[in-house]
Amino acid sequence: MPRVTLPRKLGEPAAVQIIPCASWDEFKSQLRFEHDVVGYGRDPLYRGHARADWKLASPWERELERSGPRSQEENKRLLAQLLENFKDMTIGLPGIRTLDLHSDDDWWTLGRHYDLATPLLDWTRSPFVAAFFAFTGLLEQVSPGATKLGSVDIDALISQKSAEKVAIWSFVIQSMESEPPLGLEIVSSRTDIGHRQRAQRGVFTRLTNDTHFCLEDYLESLQPKHPPLRKYIVPGWAASDAIRDLRMMNITFATLFPDLTGAALQANFEMAMSTIGPLASLTSETWNSIVEPKKDSAER
Repeated sequence: MPRVTLPRKLGEPAAVQIIPCASWDEFKSQLRFEHDVVGYGRDPLYRGHARADWKLASPWERELERSGPRSQEENKRLLAQLLENFKDMTIGLPGIRTLDLHSDDDWWTLGRHYDLATPLLDWTRSPFVAAFFAFTGLLEQVSPGATKLGSVDIDALISQKSAEKVAIWSFVIQSMESEPPLGLEIVSSRTDIGHRQRAQRGVFTRLTNDTHFCLEDYLESLQPKHPPLRKYIVPGWAASDAIRDLRMMNITFATLFPDLTGAALQANFEMAMSTIGPLASLTSETWNSIVEPKKDSAER
């Protein structure tokens, strides 16, 4: 049954509501409940993480946290230099029309689709696209090469490594008192070279606050009355079940990356699916017996 939202207790995070899901089916049930509660016209944004402990931080924010203290002026200079370097190396490439890139945000959104370390955090308007990225990311971590090369380590997949949790985030911006709050920008570029943004129903957020390096910490500092973030925690072993459903929804590498990269990724992944697909028939009880260490062996 869908979990009813209870009043927040003293000391609990104000910005994030944690929603544990015991299975893929329970996640879908919780999702339907969220849509009934949120209502039409207040569509959340979604983001998938292969690990539940990852922060909602852009590639640039993660770099700032790793690099240690620097002045704001130095950070701005390095960010501007990064963008200029990307522009210089992009001009003249096949399929790139610089006349279509009217602003820095157009350049940043283009770069984000090709792993540029941008200050943008990418989201999707589809919870199932977010789930695809969460579960395929987990598969690649548990069995390196599963999604990129199509090679699967079945022993790794049916081991305690699959006990790791994924997180599927939901962000209801409209629940904030100001929309969006000061210090946060919503970036939705109309430039879509390669059509990836449209295929993924992509939209981006950017923190303009110099104090916080991730979205949840920034929103927590605002002490909102209602949590704008929901964090669905789903067991990693649900990946085979989820990807089977997502394939039936036509959510694949080929459809999310409608170019040669997506075609190659999906061709490789098809080889992996012959091994991953049958695992969807395993029950949650079977998975729990696999991924949970036995008490007697743990006591030895």
